[in-house]
Amino acid sequence: MINMSCQSLYMAHEDDLLELMLAPGSPIDCFIQAIQVVVPDTLRIDLEIDPGFPNGRTLADPAMDMMLSLLLLDQDEPGQDINTLIGLLNPTSNDVPFSSQFPYLAPPHP
Repeated sequence: MINMSCQSLYMAHEDDLLELMLAPGSPIDCFIQAIQVVVPDTLRIDLEIDPGFPNGRTLADPAMDMMLSLLLLDQDEPGQDINTLIGLLNPTSNDVPFSSQFPYLAPPHP
């Protein structure tokens, strides 16, 4: 079921990726790339690397763009990696700064 969803996502966006001069990966290869990051669904903390996705996640991390990069792009293609789609799909920052106190999220729009 998950593999079929990934294949549908891939087929819906293959033309868009080619238009952006990006190299889509095959659906099965992209599924394998992504599954290695999200399964098992545990948070592994490595203090030797910087905080952020996938080593935990900050509010400002573009996690969805990173996951779509894994699900849609050939990561073995030169110049393409987990960060390739950042800024191409979604805004690069929140429109309102995050709070420094819990719950950290900006207040909702009126």
